[in-house]
Amino acid sequence: MNVILDFEEIIEAVTKNFVALSKKLMLEVGADNVTELLESQGEELSALDLIQLEKQMIEEEEEMPPPEPKRFASKGLEEGYKTDELTPLLSDPITNAIRVREFPVPENSLPVPESHFPVKILAMPNSPLEGGDKRNIDPIEKVRVEPFTRYTSGGIFKVINYQPGDQQPPGRVTDLKVSSLSLYEATVSLEWTSPGDDFYDGTASFLDLRYHKSMKLVKDFDIGHRISDSHVIQGDLIPQMAGLPHRVTVKVLSAPA
Repeated sequence: MNVILDFEEIIEAVTKNFVALSKKLMLEVGADNVTELLESQGEELSALDLIQLEKQMIEEEEEMPPPEPKRFASKGLEEGYKTDELTPLLSDPITNAIRVREFPVPENSLPVPESHFPVKILAMPNSPLEGGDKRNIDPIEKVRVEPFTRYTSGGIFKVINYQPGDQQPPGRVTDLKVSSLSLYEATVSLEWTSPGDDFYDGTASFLDLRYHKSMKLVKDFDIGHRISDSHVIQGDLIPQMAGLPHRVTVKVLSAPA
């Protein structure tokens, strides 16, 4: 069996492989080492020598252990931004390097410097503010009181001759009733339980008895006519102690309209 070989095609293929192999060698061992390697094989290499050299380099490449990956970290993260400058880390050799692009950081994610807060003087009440305005403060109302003396001692003060006045209202008559009536003499006897000065305690200051021709007095007490001592025939209008019964007979000749 005869085999015809085209040496031109063989040389062209070997040349392409040689160029590719040369580039690969420049990356793996450097340009100077490639030159020394070629010079050690002779100034001129035949096609078969190049094929043998390529095969040898492939076998050596397969026997070489894979390069140990390195981990890289980005500088400048503590300043609030990322850069393309990477720094290798000696620990954790499993992680590969990741290149990140620079990106803007939102303003609200960084602390505001202290210089952004200018010092301002606090305005006192009734003092001019920015713009010439004044604060509106309610006027102080003064109340006249009786003379008194105040003593202070150890954070405690004592007031002498101070009269706070009446703190609770008097009670009301709730059981008023007519015990007797004389149309001829125009008299009427009344009975009730005495109220107190403080609701139903103590003694009231005075009694207020009123009369009227109509029943409107029940709804509006102010329209009635007040009974005085001149109307009293029996008893008196002096208030009694709270809870005691009070009886009085009064005479009213005519009730004004």
